[in-house]
Amino acid sequence: MNYVWRKEWIKAYETPWSIFEKLAFSNRVERNDILRFFGGNDVKKIKNPNIGDSRRELIQLSGFNTDLLNNVLNFDLIGNCQQSINSLIEPFKNFHEPLDQWFPKVLHWCPACLSKGYHSWFHQFILIKNCPFHGTVLHDCCPKCGGHIPFLLSDKGLSYPFTCVCGYSLSSSICSEWKVVWGEPVGDIQDSTVKALVSRAARTNSQSQWLFMLQHMTINLIAEECQHRAFVRSVENKESEQWGDSKRLQLEFNHRNKEVFKAVERFIRKKMLKNHRHCINALQCLLKAEGEDFPPICPYAYAYVFWRTTVLKSKNFYSIPWGDDIDEKNGIATQIISDKLSYLRSRFWSHTSGEYRTHNTRLIQLYWIMDKITAKFCFNFFRQWLHQAGKGVSDVKVPSWQHIDKMVDSSFPLMAFKYSIVPSDNNLIECYCMPETTKNIRYECPFLTKASIQALREMKSHSPQAVAMKIYDNPNEQNKELQRNVEKYVRNLMT
Repeated sequence: MNYVWRKEWIKAYETPWSIFEKLAFSNRVERNDILRFFGGNDVKKIKNPNIGDSRRELIQLSGFNTDLLNNVLNFDLIGNCQQSINSLIEPFKNFHEPLDQWFPKVLHWCPACLSKGYHSWFHQFILIKNCPFHGTVLHDCCPKCGGHIPFLLSDKGLSYPFTCVCGYSLSSSICSEWKVVWGEPVGDIQDSTVKALVSRAARTNSQSQWLFMLQHMTINLIAEECQHRAFVRSVENKESEQWGDSKRLQLEFNHRNKEVFKAVERFIRKKMLKNHRHCINALQCLLKAEGEDFPPICPYAYAYVFWRTTVLKSKNFYSIPWGDDIDEKNGIATQIISDKLSYLRSRFWSHTSGEYRTHNTRLIQLYWIMDKITAKFCFNFFRQWLHQAGKGVSDVKVPSWQHIDKMVDSSFPLMAFKYSIVPSDNNLIECYCMPETTKNIRYECPFLTKASIQALREMKSHSPQAVAMKIYDNPNEQNKELQRNVEKYVRNLMT
């Protein structure tokens, strides 16, 4: 088969996705025809018209014939893709993550670049959020229908070349001048951080390691202007050799996590919400006057109570027992980010094959990292609940867990940590974080007057437990109706 193709249509750092889209357009062929022609022996043996996604992947191009690609494109596509990928992930090679974790399965693109038929590995790299050529925020869904396009040689999400299934054209290069447009240069990289990343790949310092979460990291985070350093010095510990006991180590992490959470909680209650303690008590105890409806909920109490409930993943928001209700023996306090913290800890230990389990200084570093992330998340998550509080008290409803999960992702701090693995220089951690701008959120509390506060004090608890006790003492129809009303109020609030 003869293909219409020019080598100059391929740019530096270009992904196979846009190359195959240009190939499909210029030759008026289907994507499946391209796969059948360029596919390896395993692909050619497949009789079923539905070829699986594993043969269509564009990161390693494992389903394609190298020689055919080289001959038709006059270009070593697989070799250049590997080189581009390595230049992006080389500075973070200690992570050992699968390649599809670094390059999402959903297409990310810059409209300005795609207008020239160009899609870059920069666009697909998970740590880059803005086009390094134009500075614009990258798209990950169709502007018209909101649909996602898989990063595959596939018809999923697409109709004609560079066109969403809804008919929206992703590229203005589909015009009479496409041959000229595709040959025009994309331009130079304008983002200094991306420039530094690419140049740094060739001179990566193998004595340093990075620690961060891929989905909570941006390449701009490691720019010098974002850098904050913290020095952690070794502390003499006669029992340091006992830290090899994983159970004891876990208990220590649980204890520290609990103490950090309690410190944040105390600050929120005593500093940020010092004028709303009675409001918090009213919601936690489900106070109301006999024969009356439940009073309005204070937005600040709403934010605090459901922030605490979701962080701890408590079963109930009401009637928190007196004393310490966090059992550190059963896990960390901040259950809602337990998986994320476990991931970071395992990554930290794997970097030196378990050295941290017995080295006192390493443990102090890890404690410092975990404490800093936990505290930052707790404050960020509380601000998310403050934002939610206005709508929440109006609807008398807590958002769905799907929405709460998005709040968690938005709250997890954008932080990266860099440290040396050289034993003589392991007391330094560099913490990289973006400067934050927070807006004060103000609501009108329904219990600011002395009369309203006094009214709250005269109300009695109507938590499910308190009402159950009333029925135990006096199982009349009135108390049973009260129980049904309380259960309905709690159910409507939580679902």
